[in-house]
Amino acid sequence: MGINLNNIIRNINLKRRILAFIILGIWLVRPIIFSIINIDFANNNIELLNDILWIILVPFSVGVISYESYKKQINKSNGISGIVVAVLFTFFILLFFNLFNLCGLTYSEPIFKNKYNKSIICTRTYDCGAYDSDPSTELVEMTNYYGIIICYSYVDLKTIDNNDWIKQK
Repeated sequence: MGINLNNIIRNINLKRRILAFIILGIWLVRPIIFSIINIDFANNNIELLNDILWIILVPFSVGVISYESYKKQINKSNGISGIVVAVLFTFFILLFFNLFNLCGLTYSEPIFKNKYNKSIICTRTYDCGAYDSDPSTELVEMTNYYGIIICYSYVDLKTIDNNDWIKQK
């Protein structure tokens, strides 16, 4: 009962490809999941770190997936150039979208603070920074988790129990 090195290498390559597809899948569905369960990043630095992480991980995943087609190529120089083009194209497309995305979310100072937990009520504004853009503003109840993630829900000031909330400024 010897160890078959080819099977081990094949399993490692399969795991690497599965991981690459999982990374691409998470990258594609993350914005949808964030909007469905109403979460955002706690601040712009964390969002920037997230963007940088994806700018690295997504081209790397594309390279791993492209490498499998390279191994099947008869002309190896075309395969290498294909991998390089795929990785660089993905990298620059993501960089372009992240550099020129001028729109963003901002949260105001708290309007109300909850007496019993750490949630606050504030305004959430999606703005593109131009004078002629019409920013959308919503009133939300927001809870910050560990300074990384914000969970929010839309709220109407007419329906809240004033005994649970302390008005700020």
